[in-house]
Amino acid sequence: MIHWLNHITRLFGKDDPFVLATMWTIDGSSPEIPGTRLLITADEHFGHFHSSHRQHLIIRQSRQMLAGTTMWQEKEYPLGDVAGRANGHCTVTFDLFTAHQPPGWLKQLRKAIRDGTPAILANHIQVTGRQPASSYEVIENSSDTTGVSSHIDALFRENNGQQVIVQAKNNGAKSFLQLIRESDLPIAVIGNSPVARSLIDQLLLLPVQIYWISDQPSPDHRHLQKLSLFELSDNVFNQLPAQTRVAIATSDHETDIRCCHLALSNDNLSYVGCLGSLKKAKIVRSELSTMGICQSRLSGLTMPIGLDSIPGKQPAIIAASIVAQLLSSFSDQTNGETTY
Repeated sequence: MIHWLNHITRLFGKDDPFVLATMWTIDGSSPEIPGTRLLITADEHFGHFHSSHRQHLIIRQSRQMLAGTTMWQEKEYPLGDVAGRANGHCTVTFDLFTAHQPPGWLKQLRKAIRDGTPAILANHIQVTGRQPASSYEVIENSSDTTGVSSHIDALFRENNGQQVIVQAKNNGAKSFLQLIRESDLPIAVIGNSPVARSLIDQLLLLPVQIYWISDQPSPDHRHLQKLSLFELSDNVFNQLPAQTRVAIATSDHETDIRCCHLALSNDNLSYVGCLGSLKKAKIVRSELSTMGICQSRLSGLTMPIGLDSIPGKQPAIIAASIVAQLLSSFSDQTNGETTY
């Protein structure tokens, strides 16, 4: 599940007021992505923008709203200058949520993503008196609209979650539209070894959906919002999305074999890689064959995992070679076109 949906659901469950800050439009050159969101409470925040200075301003603005009565705001922030010249601006909206229960649109959006169905999240702004009012709607097909008809077909057809459309109406009313879908790049990291932790650190810099499966949870990583932690169990691999790439990097040979067996027993997982030497790989394959893994599934095991063209034994270098191989596997599946 997309991490901001997990966090927003958790905050409703805690009855903790928060602000949802969304960067909707970018007019200029910027590494930011339209539709990026930041969740801000009085004590913490989840998510991030590329500009730490802009993020600081957005957090400060959000906490002013938490301390006041304003429920919705829209602000423009300048983008960084290019060669001393103005480079445009970005538009950020601020929604204050104080309800005790998750709204219907959030439940509908989470269900659509769990079902693998792309859905458009529409943020409608109506001007009533001096105070603008914000509401949300989830659109699951081009006929499922309430007054927002143009551009819907294009968003579903292009299936581009990085595209945001602003549809203006009369009297200052407008709607922000974004296609929401699960990340195309789900990756599961198995283990708590130095290589596994370094692998997670590097993956957190990339637009991928990360699942961390470990029998030894590390508190050092619990605050990272792109991280999902599951306890190791016999059915844990059934919780992973289809086409998840699995990288096994534990510190125990028996655990490696068990994890390989569990992962290869799941037909939805198209790539399974395990850390180890060529000698260890031969032993592991023999053990897996004895455990009933057929030859066709064994051929899907990449071991040793990582590109041998990248030399070095340091955990960070090994992790970098694994990341490169994982991303290449996604590119191979899409005929060389990897979309971030």
